[in-house]
Amino acid sequence: MLNATPDTSGLIPESHLARYREFGTAIKRLYENKKGETSGEGTEFEIRFNAPTPVTHTVIKEDIRRGHAVREFQVEGLVNGTWTLLARGEPIGYKRIDTFEKIEVKALRLRITKSAAIPNIVQFAAYEANDYLAPLQESGKVEWIPIESWNDVRLSQDWQTVELDLTPAIRKPGEYVIEIHQTDEKGTLETRDTMLLIAGTEAPRHITPLEQPNAWRIQRTDQVTNDEKGRTTLRLQARCLGSGDCETDMGIRESTP
Repeated sequence: MLNATPDTSGLIPESHLARYREFGTAIKRLYENKKGETSGEGTEFEIRFNAPTPVTHTVIKEDIRRGHAVREFQVEGLVNGTWTLLARGEPIGYKRIDTFEKIEVKALRLRITKSAAIPNIVQFAAYEANDYLAPLQESGKVEWIPIESWNDVRLSQDWQTVELDLTPAIRKPGEYVIEIHQTDEKGTLETRDTMLLIAGTEAPRHITPLEQPNAWRIQRTDQVTNDEKGRTTLRLQARCLGSGDCETDMGIRESTP
């Protein structure tokens, strides 16, 4: 959804139309050069090429009419006889696009490493987009952004409700991980009733607790704007048990595979 709205003349502003045209051109470029595809039921799928073939992204579609079967997956490329990891992720959903730097492969492989049932993959396709540069990320390195407002919270042995503005750290749609780290052993931090609020509205489906304590995965799926609609807030109850003050810090980062 572009959420295109007319101006006072009743027309879409020309500056917006120019961006929409650019967006349309970019989409066409992504899909005009398909290198191969496959489909079926199972946990492993391969696309074989007669010669080393350049690819820049893959498209995976899962049949979700009976629910999401895929829990974790990875895409690998056969380079000089060795399978090389290109992308990995969690639930595919209806459709997922994974991009990477252009690479020549003799084959591509989709491996479902964790599933709730036998997956039905409607499409596993490989593409090459000319003049496309995938965003570069240094492997294994992520940027933690401290949530400064957490430093102003003074915990006691009684539960208290805390609301934290995450907006400065969430400037675009995506998946994020937020954690509270305890930096001393004087007390024990406990949290409960954690809720994500988007534009002031509770969004329980967009926050999931992780296995480690006091850590959550959050999703921001809609466009982030510079007004109240773009505001992201974390609300939780917290307390500190024991004789100390529970020295802690809170950080957020983009989720990585």
